[in-house]
Amino acid sequence: MFEAYLECIAQYDDFEDYNKVELANHSKNHLKIFTIKASNKFADMDKDEQQTREICGSVREGISQGLVRPL
Repeated sequence: MFEAYLECIAQYDDFEDYNKVELANHSKNHLKIFTIKASNKFADMDKDEQQTREICGSVREGISQGLVRPL
């Protein structure tokens, strides 16, 4: 959410331009950017799910074989 907020305010040249925008328009713009960012993150998570499962499987194997231990 913080990343979406920074992208939203980055489009203004300075704080005065930021303050000129009406609150209703600001909220709509912020939520639009947030929705896009969230959708992209979930798409990336779905795409990388198989890789994550493989990594977790490798770590589990390493733990059961004694190759991976807690610090």
